Amino acid sequence: LFSPQLWELIFKGTLFPIFDDVRHPDEQRQDQVDEWLNSTCMPAFHALVELYSSFFDTLGFLLRDMIDLLSSCIKQSETEGLARIGVTCLTELVRLTGARFSDDVWLDVGESFRRLFIDTTPQALNSFSRPLPRSPGGSSTPSEPAAPIMSLSVFTDGE
Repeated sequence: LFSPQLWELIFKGTLFPIFDDVRHPDEQRQDQVDEWLNSTCMPAFHALVELYSSFFDTLGFLLRDMIDLLSSCIKQSETEGLARIGVTCLTELVRLTGARFSDDVWLDVGESFRRLFIDTTPQALNSFSRPLPRSPGGSSTPSEPAAPIMSLSVFTDGE
């Protein structure tokens, strides 16, 4: 239908800027954010994902931009509704286009998910420990240190 260059111009010059408020949430009032979330955000993201998915064979080169946009929603810790919309739309994007991903694209998507997991994991979970075990007398046994319940180092590569 359109050349890849024209699609790039449409997406980067018209469609992605619609979501600039997502990338710069501190620059607006909270009541405007809430109104936008409740009235426009989900239908707009859904339409963007549908359009991208429908023309994936031509638009595949914009996958990184799509993932970055949706990731910026997911990382919004101040606006839980926006994070939920980002997760829903990213899931839909992968569901609709994943069967057409090459192995290299899947590696990139997997790395994006890994980074997203690291960026959105509360750091307090990395140091969460079990309580000290109780001795038969009911007091904590100081000779046994608290054991970590989980370690996220497998996901963070020491970052």
